[in-house]
Amino acid sequence: MERKGNILTALIWGTLIGILLWMSLLGWLDILFGK
Repeated sequence: MERKGNILTALIWGTLIGILLWMSLLGWLDILFGK
């Protein structure tokens, strides 16, 4: 049960970090090529 919770936590954090990285990447692309 504890291990399952750890996996779920890791998935949630991985998703959040992935979204943040993707948003920052899109922001940089918009700054670089949006002019």
